[in-house]
Amino acid sequence: MTGLGDAAADAVASRILAALEQQDRQRAASQPLIQPAPPYTSKQAEQGKKIYEKGKFLQFCRQTFGKVWYGDAHILEGVCYTAAAMKIDNAYMGLHLHITGQTQIGKSDGANEALKFIHPNNRLTATFSMKWLYYAKDEIHPNIIIFSDDTTFDESTAEIFRGILTGWQKGCTRYVVINHKSEKMVIPPRVSLILTSVESVCKETDEGQDESRFLTLEVSRDPEKMRQIRKFIQENKPDISKQLSIIYSIWETIQPGEVNLNRMIERDIPIRDFKRYLTLVQSHALLCNRTTTTDADFAAIDTFLTYSKPMIDSTTPAFTPHEAAVRSCLSSVQRKDIQGIAIDTGMSIQKVYRAIHGARGTFQNPKGGLMLKESKLMHESYRTKEGREVHEFWLR
Repeated sequence: MTGLGDAAADAVASRILAALEQQDRQRAASQPLIQPAPPYTSKQAEQGKKIYEKGKFLQFCRQTFGKVWYGDAHILEGVCYTAAAMKIDNAYMGLHLHITGQTQIGKSDGANEALKFIHPNNRLTATFSMKWLYYAKDEIHPNIIIFSDDTTFDESTAEIFRGILTGWQKGCTRYVVINHKSEKMVIPPRVSLILTSVESVCKETDEGQDESRFLTLEVSRDPEKMRQIRKFIQENKPDISKQLSIIYSIWETIQPGEVNLNRMIERDIPIRDFKRYLTLVQSHALLCNRTTTTDADFAAIDTFLTYSKPMIDSTTPAFTPHEAAVRSCLSSVQRKDIQGIAIDTGMSIQKVYRAIHGARGTFQNPKGGLMLKESKLMHESYRTKEGREVHEFWLR
């Protein structure tokens, strides 16, 4: 039996790849991720217009959300702020959410319910692969939220997501390999991510740069709240389709434009966090039918951010101010004991203890603080001739 020559084999392979590519395109085209919004009546549109003009849009969303999910209003607000930022021409930066919390407590359920309050034209909720993103790229348009509950992403998909994180203002271009061919994939500007796991998206070598692009919102549960959620799940829920139609009409009512700050502010936080804070304030103002912020917008965002959880990386909460102060006075050159750290930072001994091992921890069993957060922290203890126990710290 005579084998195929190289040219004939290449031709067969090309035909097979072309057929596979055509199948992928047809599959993506036949399964659109974006579903059209249900039509709303003129009466519903008029109701929506009045709600928005009175500045009651967020309040209406919260009330409706409470009919279908127990608690987690901060998740709903975060999702709405993310969508609103896309309509602000002078937004300081794009918003991306990382919803964190223990497993099996319903954080994904709350996020999925919250996303229903965003116009269907402006959200994608699915399991993604890089190939799917490529063939369904026509559905990824400016002003869209991509939500994924996946815990891991292949590296090529994660690379595209990193491009979205850095390219919110101007979009990004990624060259990908599809069926052994180089293809260009263009991600438009103003695309936001909402993820429940960021481990696969964030690089270990970027010193937290990817993590810091997310606003991390924590979903926490105590036994009583879990009991209430289980009870709520079993209760009959009202049909909110009419309310959602009103909400979708309001999203269509809100036109892109600028939202200006009513005053200058100063917050001693990193620049990226500062720009995110200003964008959140702008978003709250827009949702309240204002083109200039008020002090009420700043107050609302200050309250909202009490639910946020700054992160060092995808699993480690960021330093508190006292932890950061202790961390900044340590080096790899000189060891410092507790007394020396207290002198350098101006903190009390008790505050230094808390910053190092947490409020309820010990040096032998830390419950927080730098001993659990800073991997470079080194610790050694010894007793002096007088019997005094000394703890010294430095950075490796």
